[in-house]
Amino acid sequence: TESTLTDQATVTWDASTQDVCKLTLGGNRTLAAPTNSTTGQFISILVIQDGTGSRTLSFSLFVIT
Repeated sequence: TESTLTDQATVTWDASTQDVCKLTLGGNRTLAAPTNSTTGQFISILVIQDGTGSRTLSFSLFVIT
């Protein structure tokens, strides 16, 4: 089941409960590294622009172990 992440300045993502999710950007945002992931887990995020568009999403490189 696809979960919806909460749009906020820094978007948090719990991979144990939100392994497949979507995020609609309501402004320029930062995506925090997913938490509570497991080895070999598949996670996916769909990022959607709102009606204004031209939003940016920043994130640091992270390794899920």
